[in-house]
Amino acid sequence: MALGILNNIPSLAAENQLTLTNSALQSTLAQLSSGSRINTGADDAAGLAIANGLQANITALTQSVSNANNGVGELQLADGALAQVTNLLNRAITLATESATGTVSDPQRTALQAEYASILAEIDRIGSSTTYNGQAVFHSGSAPNLNAQDSPAAAGTLSLGTVLTPGDTTTVSAGGQTFTYTAGTTSGANPNEITGAGTGLTAATAVAAGDVLTLTRGTGTSTYTATAATNVGALLTAINTGTSGGSITVGGTDASHAGYQAVLAGGNLQVTDLNGNGDLAATEANTNVVTSASATVTGATALAATDVFTITRGTGATTYTVGAGGSNITELITAITTGASTANITVSGAGDTNGAAQYGAAIVGGHLQITDLSGTGIVTGAASTGLTTGADFTTAFADLTNSTLGGFTTNAAATSTVQDLINAINADTTVGAKAALVSGTLEVTDPLNRGDINVSTTDTVLGAPVSGAPTDFTTPTTTGTTTTNPNELVSSGGASTPLTASTALTNGAVTSFTAGGKTFTFTAGAASTVGDLISAISNPSTDAAGLQAYISSGELVVVDPKSSGNLAVNSTTTETVLGAFSNPSQTGSTITNIFLSDSTGIGSSQIGVTIGALATSGITNGTGGNAVDLAVTDLSSQTDAQTALTQINAAIANIASVRGTLGASVNRLTAASNVLNSQVQNLTSAENTITAADIPTAVANLTKYSILEQTGIAALAQANQQQQIVLKLLQ
Repeated sequence: MALGILNNIPSLAAENQLTLTNSALQSTLAQLSSGSRINTGADDAAGLAIANGLQANITALTQSVSNANNGVGELQLADGALAQVTNLLNRAITLATESATGTVSDPQRTALQAEYASILAEIDRIGSSTTYNGQAVFHSGSAPNLNAQDSPAAAGTLSLGTVLTPGDTTTVSAGGQTFTYTAGTTSGANPNEITGAGTGLTAATAVAAGDVLTLTRGTGTSTYTATAATNVGALLTAINTGTSGGSITVGGTDASHAGYQAVLAGGNLQVTDLNGNGDLAATEANTNVVTSASATVTGATALAATDVFTITRGTGATTYTVGAGGSNITELITAITTGASTANITVSGAGDTNGAAQYGAAIVGGHLQITDLSGTGIVTGAASTGLTTGADFTTAFADLTNSTLGGFTTNAAATSTVQDLINAINADTTVGAKAALVSGTLEVTDPLNRGDINVSTTDTVLGAPVSGAPTDFTTPTTTGTTTTNPNELVSSGGASTPLTASTALTNGAVTSFTAGGKTFTFTAGAASTVGDLISAISNPSTDAAGLQAYISSGELVVVDPKSSGNLAVNSTTTETVLGAFSNPSQTGSTITNIFLSDSTGIGSSQIGVTIGALATSGITNGTGGNAVDLAVTDLSSQTDAQTALTQINAAIANIASVRGTLGASVNRLTAASNVLNSQVQNLTSAENTITAADIPTAVANLTKYSILEQTGIAALAQANQQQQIVLKLLQ
């Protein structure tokens, strides 16, 4: 090799080798200090990718173990709560057994019932207030009800008579269709609405036999005659359905008698002409009472000899004939009220089979007033020509105004109420939504289950804090076990499927429902339809049971908005056109999904845990069926206690079944947790194999590279000294 001074090749070679040695030494030091073989991507690119993937798996699996353990914790909490419920029910068994024996007095049963009621209340409290991580344990898996909307902030405060804000709108949309209701104003008169002056009326207010109400509008008159003692509720039903029933006979010249809405508003009878003829009027009469036209009658008013006075009613006529000596009104009243002849008046009953003594007579405000005490209905009161000789007495008689309803006046244009809004929504066929007042909340539902119902309002009365834009109603959640809905009935349609509003009912057939201890009954007339039945059911003011009804998919659906939990068909029902009714299944989900994953799609899964609802109104078994309703049981009598004992025992069995289901779920989650822990262990081992540094090898490398670094530095020094040899040649 020639000597030169231009480049020191040996020095460059030594420097390069020293750089490589230093790099290897730094890598070895990094491995020893971190314990990891891969500290940068350059150390092992493929190994780093695999290791990071395994680390993601391990992280997800570790959290999944925590998820499973949390699920076990919730189930164990639920099991503990149910254990206490079992203890309470065992105490209830003791109380029921004690009350069921004949040696216990009724006052003692009162004390037993008080303790039993407190046990039921505590079970309901446990069901509603037991929580885990801030969530209700016994209402797990609640889901939004996409077919219902509830009024927002003022929930629980509304009533049917709540007045809406004039001009404000409420909009309902579903299935691409929209319906808007605008609350009415208070200006001017409303010729389509009248209100009776009678106050404090209820559906149970008595209506006497023979009372007649006449409604008049442009299409004619409709008369509602009480053929026997009845009540205002029956009168309202007759008006709303346009058919006879409940001892009310409908007649008159109006061809249909339909299109009226009658409600009780503030204790007054209010009637609206839905056909909008603009000339609604009403008169009322009591055909059991007639009065003379003269207002100057006194007891001394003279009756001439041979005068004949005749009272006629459905059972015949009674005559009162004045003798030759003449008489007066006082003696006539005596003959009428006693039914017996007097010294100067002879009583005879030509065809009056009930006897003349069932009349009352008195002078009221100067009028001679005669009352048919039998309630048969006076047709007329008349006298012979001779009777007119009394200067202060005439033969003209007229029916008295019915004091129960109190006469009618035309309303001012009524401000719309919640009842009006409900009626409008239920009558709308564009959207087909249905509305009801549920526990003070306006709830609008979609019977077609389209899943996209939306309700909004500009009316703050409905609870919406409006600020420049309509406020949406809230979407309620569906909770509870998947079981039958005790607040809804759906007909099978029978041979008439699908039902329509015009489907004819069987003349004389009875349709009856019970809910919350109240009963609704409808008797079909000759022309009654399903629409008439729906109209009768859906008017809350005429029905103590407070039900709602509509047609969905050709079936008649009856709903109890009060959620009494015991809606059923009454045994008096004889209508076959509607087919059989059944309680449909509730759609609520009670499943809590425990999510388990290794961070990959194929390695992710869910374990569904069913806890279910807990309430005395429906204690179900582990499958969510065979619900036992303890809310309707009591220990007030020996018979009630014996019945309750059977129900309590069934409830204990259901609770045991639920606890067994929870135990099985605990075992499943525990097994899943064990499997996940095993996966974490094995994956950690695999990841450790890839990333962990081989410490003995690294130590050996450290020694090697340390020595090489020292020798490299020495070699570099020698290489730098080697060119000094050239100087010797210049000496």
